[in-house]
Amino acid sequence: MITTTIKKMGGRASTRCLVVVALCGMSVPTSPAFAHHSTAMYNYSLTKVLNGTVRQFQWTNPHSFIQIVVTNSKGKLEEWSIECGAPTTMSMTGWSRDSLKIGDKVKISLAPLRDGSNGGTLRHVTLANGKVLHGAADNLKSDALGRPSGINLPTLPKK
Repeated sequence: MITTTIKKMGGRASTRCLVVVALCGMSVPTSPAFAHHSTAMYNYSLTKVLNGTVRQFQWTNPHSFIQIVVTNSKGKLEEWSIECGAPTTMSMTGWSRDSLKIGDKVKISLAPLRDGSNGGTLRHVTLANGKVLHGAADNLKSDALGRPSGINLPTLPKK
């Protein structure tokens, strides 16, 4: 139907119409890309600190993950899943794909999941050698209710 109408228009008008239709069509697929970035599942007003052992470190897009095993207060082993930022973002704050290895002892600070399950988003991790690597949640500003309200971008040192 559209192609028939465009053919009847002829010349410049049909070319303009095709350009408008193409531009509109290209903008549609980008809108769902922003939909999955809600952080409502995390309680930014709380900080949980875990001492554990790295079981897995996934350096993947769109988010990296750290799986750690911790001993809970009852002496039972629990696995925790910690969401991190994208590798590109993490590398700007000192991370690399080799930052964590299976078996590394770590101290992790996170904003926990609101539902109480074993997970959260990374604030920072302290390695056995004392080095601290920061996550995106360390750079979030919070409003009075502890909800993220913006980002504090790290500043580069002056030369």
